[in-house]
Amino acid sequence: GIASSAEYADSIDKMSAKMGFGIESFQEWQYVAQLSGTSMESLKAGMKTLATAVETGSDAFDKLGLSQEQLAGMSQEEVFDATVRALMNVEDQTQRTYLASQLLGKGATELGPMLNMTEEDLNSLKQEAHDLNGVLSEEQVKAGAAFQDSLTGMQTALRGLKNNMMSEFFPSFTKVMDGLALIFSGDDGGLALIDEGVDDFIERLNDVAPKALEVGAKILGSLLSSISTNLPKLIASGSGIISELIQGIISALPSLMQAAILLIQEVGSALLSNAPMLLSTALELIIMLAQFLTDSAPSLL
Repeated sequence: GIASSAEYADSIDKMSAKMGFGIESFQEWQYVAQLSGTSMESLKAGMKTLATAVETGSDAFDKLGLSQEQLAGMSQEEVFDATVRALMNVEDQTQRTYLASQLLGKGATELGPMLNMTEEDLNSLKQEAHDLNGVLSEEQVKAGAAFQDSLTGMQTALRGLKNNMMSEFFPSFTKVMDGLALIFSGDDGGLALIDEGVDDFIERLNDVAPKALEVGAKILGSLLSSISTNLPKLIASGSGIISELIQGIISALPSLMQAAILLIQEVGSALLSNAPMLLSTALELIIMLAQFLTDSAPSLL
């Protein structure tokens, strides 16, 4: 639904920002990571280690052919991309593992399967993420994140409204519970306190109910007005969809009929081919039932 889609877009927006990746690039790497048996979430610690290595300097970069001057002008995303590609080109697996651990810490373990790829494989998988419509545009992600923020705001407002209304009844509930406590302890004076609490509850309900009804009436009125205004568009859209479906079914009807006839023919042929076996099985079943009834007759009687 729209809520889950917005939540997904919001997670991409926030995760890409935390890790210093562009929104689309983050989704490309996310796809590659998933196919490598890991996730971008698992690589967060490695990214921090990599950032520290860039800041403090590391001989591992020199061994990969990446100078401090080059790295200084790169974004976090570009540093990660350049490091991964450089590691892919290290043929000696032991050396590659050592350099990866120097630059990515524990995150190097998560990157293991990915580093066994070639750069060509990496580029191909990144493109595949787009071809499979697995990459949302920055505009789509930002729109989803904005919707999620709006939804959170609405939920907070609704929760606040509910809590404010319910808090009006706390004094009434307190009197009733105090009255019950007195009765349980053998003090009949609690009955008067319960009556007072109930009276207080009804009085407060008369104050709160109109406010709740007013809010509900405003929401319902707005919805009805919006539906009424857009009803012609909704009808036209629905009619268009139904018309397209009918046209599609009609155009595909000959193929569907042919497929149905072939299916019936195949089923009929299979039944005829296996008729002797089916008949034999049925007869055996009847004989078994008859034998069972014969043997069980005395008990049944």
